[in-house]
Amino acid sequence: MVIFVTVLFGTAVFILIRLGQAKYSSPLITRNILIKTNNKGTKLQYYNKVLINFIAVYTAKLPLGRYRLLIGRRLIFLRSEKMYSPDEFLSYKILMSVTGSLVYLGLFNTFDISGLAAVILLFRFPEYELRKKKEKYERDILKELPFALDLVIVCVEAGLTFDAAVAKYIYGGKKTSLRNEFEQYLKSMGMGENREKGLKALSERVNLRDFTSLIYTVLQSEKLGTGIAGSLRLKNSDLRVSRKQRAEKMAIQTPVKLMLPLVVFILPVIFIVILGPVVLRIITDLK
Repeated sequence: MVIFVTVLFGTAVFILIRLGQAKYSSPLITRNILIKTNNKGTKLQYYNKVLINFIAVYTAKLPLGRYRLLIGRRLIFLRSEKMYSPDEFLSYKILMSVTGSLVYLGLFNTFDISGLAAVILLFRFPEYELRKKKEKYERDILKELPFALDLVIVCVEAGLTFDAAVAKYIYGGKKTSLRNEFEQYLKSMGMGENREKGLKALSERVNLRDFTSLIYTVLQSEKLGTGIAGSLRLKNSDLRVSRKQRAEKMAIQTPVKLMLPLVVFILPVIFIVILGPVVLRIITDLK
C-alpha cells in the first residue's frame, strides 16, 4: 500500500511538472524569462563588483606585499588575472567571510567553532569558484579542439595557410573558449608580432598538454618544411584517442562517485518505505 501511494504521488508530481512545462513552452515567454534572469544576474554582479571595489580601496593600504604576490600567482594559475587584481580578489574573500559570519550570527545568535569553520570555508570559496571556471574552460578547449582541427586541416589541404585556416574556423561559428584564444592570436599577428612568439604565447595562455603539443607540431612542421596538413592529421588522431581515453576513465569512475549518494540518500529511503510498515506492525502486535 505504501509503495503504491509513493508511486502514485511521484506520477502526479511528474504530470504537474510536464503540464507546467507545456504551459510555458512558448518561445516568447521563454525568451522573456531568460532576459529577466540574465538582467537580475547582471545587476547582482554589478553590485557585487561595486562592493568589492569599495573594500579594495582599504585592503590596498594593508602591508601585505608577499600575500599579494601569492594571490597574483594564484590568479594567473586560475586564469583570472584579468578578472581580479590581487586587492580585489582579497576583498572578494573578505566580503564572503564577513557576510557569512553576519548570517551565522543572525541565525544562531552565537559564534562558535562551527561558525569559524563556515567563515574559513567562505574565505576559501572564491578560489574554489575560479578553479571550477578554469576546469570548465579546459574541458571546453579539449572538447572542441578535435573538431576545430578537422576544419583547419580541410582548409590547409585546400591551399590556405595555417593562419588563414584558423581565421576561417573563427568566423564560422559561435563564440567559444577556443575561438576566443585563436582570435586573440590573430589579433596579435595583425599588430605585427612574430608568428613563433604568437603561437608560443597562445600555448602559454591555454597551458594544456595536448594544445601545447599541437602548437609545437605546427612550429616544427614549419621549421622542417614538411606538410603541415599531414602533421595536423596525425596530431588530430592522437587527440581523439586521448579524448576517448578520458571518456573511458570518467565512465569507470562513475560507479565510485555514485556510491556515496546511493548509500547516504537513496538506500535509507528505500529501507524506510519497504520495512517501515513491517516494523510498525511488529511494534503494534508486541503492544
